[in-house]
Amino acid sequence: MEDKSLRHIQRTIQRVDAKCDRILGMIEVMLGSRKDSLLESIKESARDMYACSIEERRRIGKHLDILRHD
Repeated sequence: MEDKSLRHIQRTIQRVDAKCDRILGMIEVMLGSRKDSLLESIKESARDMYACSIEERRRIGKHLDILRHD
């Protein structure tokens, strides 16, 4: 009887562990995509600010010869 209840407890623990692993995996994926989109948004904003800065310098006569910016 003891072996049976011990095996049941072990299987229950294993099922809970598997569920927790799946949940943690989903959370990592969600956070990863959020971080990626946030990073892309920051990069786009930085590019926009850089372009505006160049245009403003051109407008006021402080021209810079910049060929490329990544």
